[in-house]
Amino acid sequence: MGWLSFLSGKTPEDIEKKGDALMADGLVGHAKIEYENARHRHEKKPSADPAFEGRIETKIRDAREALADEHVRNGRDLIDADCPEDAAELLELARELTGRDDLKAEIGGLLNAIDESRKAELVRPFRETDRDADDGDDPDAAWEDDDEDMESLDDEEYLDALLAALPPEEQDAYEGYGETFLWGFVALNRGEFDAAAEYLSEALEENADAPGLIPLELATCYLNMGRNDAAREILEPFLAEHPEVERAYPLVCESLWGLGEYDRAARLLEACPEALADSMTITILKGETLVKAGKLDEAEAYYQSYIDENGRNEFVVRALAEIHKTRGEAEKAMPLYAELVSACTGCGRRADPELRRSYADAAFDAGHLAVPILELYLGLAREDPANRAEYFGKVSRIYASMGNESEAERFEALSREDAAPR
Repeated sequence: MGWLSFLSGKTPEDIEKKGDALMADGLVGHAKIEYENARHRHEKKPSADPAFEGRIETKIRDAREALADEHVRNGRDLIDADCPEDAAELLELARELTGRDDLKAEIGGLLNAIDESRKAELVRPFRETDRDADDGDDPDAAWEDDDEDMESLDDEEYLDALLAALPPEEQDAYEGYGETFLWGFVALNRGEFDAAAEYLSEALEENADAPGLIPLELATCYLNMGRNDAAREILEPFLAEHPEVERAYPLVCESLWGLGEYDRAARLLEACPEALADSMTITILKGETLVKAGKLDEAEAYYQSYIDENGRNEFVVRALAEIHKTRGEAEKAMPLYAELVSACTGCGRRADPELRRSYADAAFDAGHLAVPILELYLGLAREDPANRAEYFGKVSRIYASMGNESEAERFEALSREDAAPR
C-alpha cells in the first residue's frame, strides 16, 4: 500500500518495523517507502521515543544508498544487454538517491559512456547514389541532386529506424513487400494517413497473391482515420486465415468497438486459438470489451477471477483500477494505483506519467491530501505542461488543507496564469 499505510492509524514504530521486514527480504525500494512513511507519520504524530527521528533518518539514508547500488548494478547489466536508454534512466535515479561522491563519479562515467555511444550511433555514412554523368557539369543540377539525396536519406534513415524496431522475421517480410509498401509504412508512422492509405492500398494490390502483414498496416491507417468499417473489412478475413497472429486482435477489436459491435468482438476473442487464449493480450481485450459495452460489473468479476486464479498481474490490476475510476470509486481505485506505483518504485523503474496521474487523482478525490501527492502533482506539472494549470490548482488545494495559505495562494495564481488564453 506504500505511504498510504500511515492513514491506518499505525504508530511510526509499526511502520518502521514493516520497513525493517522489507529490508530484510531485500525489497529495498519498498523498505525505503515505508521508512519515509514512518517519518511522515512521526511528523504528524511524533513518536514517544526520542531516538526515533535520528534512527529513521539513518534507515532512510541506508535504504537510499542500497537502492542506488542496486540501480547501478542493474544499469551495468542493461548496458551489457544493449539497452542504453533503460540503463540511463536507472543511473539517473541512482544519482538522485546517493550521497556518496565515489558512486556519483562512477555513475557519471557510465552516463558519459552511454552519451558517447549515442553520439556514435548518430554518425551514419551517407549512402552512395548513382549520378547522371551530365549532372556533374551543371552546378545547379548538382545542388538539386544534393537536396533530393538529403530528403531521400532522411526518409531512408527513418525507415531504417522503423524496421529495426520490428522482429527480425517481420523486418525481412516488410522489406520484401516492395517500395510502394515502404513509402506507405513511412507515411503511416509520420501520421500522413491519406498518403499512407493510398500507398498501402496499392501495395496490397501489388502483393495480392501473398499480402503478408500489409492488411494490418492498412487497417491501422484506417483506424487512425476513423474508418472502422474499412478496417474491419480487411481484418476479419485476415484473422480468419491467420488466427495465430496475436497483433491482429487489438486492431480488429478496436474496429468493432468503434462500430459498437461488442458481442461480435467477444465472440471473436472466444474463438482465438488455444495457444493465445491465456495470453495477456487476449485477457485484457476480453475485459476491455466488457468495459466498452458498459458491463462494468462483469468486467470487474472477470478481472478479479483472473487474479484469484493466476495471481496479481500489473496489467489486470491496472484494468481493475480503471473500472473503479470510471465508476468514481476513488477509495477503491487508490490502493490499486498505489500498489502499481509502489511496484514500479521497488523494481527501480519510474511509473509512467499516466499511472502517476491516476494515482494522484484517486488519492486527491478520496480526500487524502498529503505531501507525497503534492510532490506527484509538481512532478507531473514539469512533465506535462499542457495540464499544468490543473496540477497547480490541486497543489494549491493541498497546501490550503495543510494550512499553508501563502503557498496555496501562490499556486492558485500560477494555475490561473497557466489557464489564461495566450
